[in-house]
Amino acid sequence: LWLREQGHPVDGFELSELAITQFFDENNLSAERSEVGPYQCHRHEDLRIYQGDFFAAPELGQRYRLVYDRAALIALPGAMRRQYAALMSRLVETGGQVLLVTLEYQPEQQQQPPFSVGEMEVRTLFERDFGVEVLGRGAELDHPR
Repeated sequence: LWLREQGHPVDGFELSELAITQFFDENNLSAERSEVGPYQCHRHEDLRIYQGDFFAAPELGQRYRLVYDRAALIALPGAMRRQYAALMSRLVETGGQVLLVTLEYQPEQQQQPPFSVGEMEVRTLFERDFGVEVLGRGAELDHPR
């Protein structure tokens, strides 16, 4: 919502209808629903959340100047991450940016999402199409959980 409050239209993608409903309820926002391409679109003014498979996003014909990935890449098993990176290069405008949040831990600590995705893997996945810059690091003793 912060980006929206700064005057930017926001598109989100989510598989779970429950998560979308909770988001709108928790933020006291009403949502209109409509079918848009392969998605059920939940819309409040210039905020749209598309319910469905993110990998179908090119069907919307949209390109984005900025993508914020809070937990999508780390939710994917290793075999799907290259496909995700390729999709990002199709969805992000030339000169656009992806702000990516990842977790890094000893992979044997956890065999389910959120998965560990370290800097070297991020570079391998994205450096061909994007500049990769680490903006910060932090330690959370609770993760992964």
